[in-house]
Amino acid sequence: MYSKMKRFAMGLTGLAFVGGLLAFGVSCSEEDGNVVLVPDQVTITGSHATSVVFTVAGGVEPYEWNIASTANGSLVVNGNQAIYTSVAGNGANFITVVDYYGDWDQAQVLQNP
Repeated sequence: MYSKMKRFAMGLTGLAFVGGLLAFGVSCSEEDGNVVLVPDQVTITGSHATSVVFTVAGGVEPYEWNIASTANGSLVVNGNQAIYTSVAGNGANFITVVDYYGDWDQAQVLQNP
């Protein structure tokens, strides 16, 4: 009798845990539509430094911003916006933003001489 009650209690605990995850909307998926980075692609042409403003739409603050290559450009962050400034050179760079829940989006910066 004790083992049946114990299994029943463990089953209820498991259901409560899963229900809690669903109720709080826990998500570990990538690019699931909650976080959108605008613009999602930019082409910079020329050998002079150029700045582009990226803005997050959706998601939950705080946001974490990342840049793939600091050799190609720099990123100055202010909340849901970041300013990317290119340096001389060519190639591709990627800007990634991650929200509080781990949802993310990525933008591509193409630099042509």
